Formats: sequence, structure tokens, C-alpha cells
Amino acid sequence: MEVSVFDGQHYLPVEVAWPGGFGDQSLPPRLRDSVNRAVYGTPEDVTTVSQSKVSGDRLIPGPLPLAGLEDRYFVAIFLPDFPELAFRFGRRAWAPPDWKEKEQPRPLTAMLGGPLAQPLGFRLFVAPKDLDVLRGEKPPLDRLVDFGWFSVVAKPLFIGMRYIYDHWVHNYGWAIVILTILINLLLFPLKLKSIRSAQEMQKVAPVIKAIQERYKQYKFNDPRKQRMNQEVMKVYQEHGINPLGGCLPQLVLLPFLYGFYRVLDLSIELRHAPWMLWIRDLSAPDTFHLFGLPLPILPP
Repeated sequence: MEVSVFDGQHYLPVEVAWPGGFGDQSLPPRLRDSVNRAVYGTPEDVTTVSQSKVSGDRLIPGPLPLAGLEDRYFVAIFLPDFPELAFRFGRRAWAPPDWKEKEQPRPLTAMLGGPLAQPLGFRLFVAPKDLDVLRGEKPPLDRLVDFGWFSVVAKPLFIGMRYIYDHWVHNYGWAIVILTILINLLLFPLKLKSIRSAQEMQKVAPVIKAIQERYKQYKFNDPRKQRMNQEVMKVYQEHGINPLGGCLPQLVLLPFLYGFYRVLDLSIELRHAPWMLWIRDLSAPDTFHLFGLPLPILPP
């Protein structure tokens, strides 16, 4: 697209605005506030600002190869011909004539432009955050799907989930179940080591407690506390116990847990994907209640 304002002799500065209303309107308003974001930066380094953290207008000077709005599953991105253009975003009150709710919506607005007196040329990319679609754009925009710190784990998990869906079950609910079983089988040796370490710690717990009782009257900075620590470590050495043996395997598990959570939270493939019975949308909270209580809180 190209937009310009011409007064007969000169081009004037111009801005193009997305005035709000972007995002998945099937989500509750409170949830939309947390997932709607302004986004700007480069295809390799994207910065996001949540709608809930925006009060007044913010001006982001160029150069900006991309800028726009996003929510959990969709993006609306300006790709300017001249990256030197500025990006401005804020929130504006919006109340259509037939609005019946008490709270007035204040959605994010995005404006591209600046003081340059010339035609404003840009492309507008509006699409689902499907990795295949984003990678097919020039430049690739797959960084808009942020798998977080443990993306090195999350991306293979995502690929595995899609492979199971495409080649095995053709149902994302069962794909998640199968992938969860495979992850647990893969991590079972670490879990077993952690359990064994905890059992060994339980065996020497009475001895450790007796040592601590003998030194409990001394303050933390008392030199005799150091003697207590030496006695405790001697007990561990005699029984071949590593005090951190139960913790280290759990630290290895954390990237898998967090990465899998990000996959389930961000994958557009799960949006409106049915599983079985009453579960018709894997991206939505479970609304089934039993005896007045939501089913997920019941013990397995």
C-alpha cells in the first residue's frame, strides 16, 4: 500500500493507524488484555509490550523493519518500505452505539508514520501465527511465535506433536497424550535417580536430625556451626549420598516442562481443535463441572 497527503505543492507528513479491535474476539475481555500486544523490531529481534501495561501513547523511533499488533494466535504487522518511519501505539476508548457492558473497551491502537514529508509505502501482513505461514514470508517472521527461553526444547516438542498428529492419530488431543507419555519415558531415568536419592536421604534423616539437635543452641555465625556441617557431610560421604542428587534431575526436567507448556499455549493448531466428548477446543479452559466443581481440580 502507499498513502500520501499532497497539498498541491508538497507532500505532508502522514500516519496510518490500526485503530483497535484486532485480536481473537472469542476470548473473554479480561483474557484479551493479557494476550494482545504491540510488537516491533526486526525479524531477528522482536520486542513486545502487553496491552495491560500500556496506559498512554508510546513513540518508538525508527529504524523499524516491522511493527504492529499481535495476540496469541494472530498478527497484523506493518512492513514499511522505509524502516526509518516511527511507530506509535496506545489505547483508545471504544464504545459502539449498541454497547451494553459497563466497562468501556480500550483496545490497542497502532500507528505508522512520522515527520517525513513523503508518500508512506508499506506492506500489511495479517495472518495466523502458523509457523509455516510466517516462515514463508519475506523476511521470515517465525520469531513472532516466542517459545521463550527454552525454545531449543520447545521447537522439537512442537515438531514432534505435529508429526504424531500428521502420521499417527490425526487428533491433537491424543497427540498431546502420546507426546506426554514419550517425554515421561525419556525422562524416566532422571526421575528414578531422583526417587532413589530421596530414599537414601530418608534413611540418614534421623542421624542428620540428631547432629542438628546437638548444635541447635549455637547461632548461625558461630564457628561450631561449621563443625556441624562437617559432621553432616561426613555422614553423606559414608553412605555415598550426594545432597544435590535429588535436585539436579529436577533442574533437567524444568526446560522440558516449560517448553511443553509454551507449545501447548502458543500452537494455533490447538485453537478450536476437538479432542473427545465435551472437549471441543483444546485451547480453551475446561468448562465441564461435576458437583459444582471444575473437573481439572479433581484428584486423578
